[in-house]
Amino acid sequence: MAWLYLSSAAAIFLSLGLLIPWASIRITRYRFENLSLHLKDDMESFLGWGNANVGAAGEEIGDMFGIDIGL
Repeated sequence: MAWLYLSSAAAIFLSLGLLIPWASIRITRYRFENLSLHLKDDMESFLGWGNANVGAAGEEIGDMFGIDIGL
């Protein structure tokens, strides 16, 4: 990571700032390639947290009052 920052800083300095977007993309690409997720539980419990029993009352009340909320 230090080499990445140093080489990007040198490239930016030598190009008089023209390689700032290139350096930003380079660092972001490195971070995404090394991104990982460590779960304490299994994946099914992580993915199923939003599967609670949800009724249609909120939708109907929104229709009754003419409120349009979209996600």
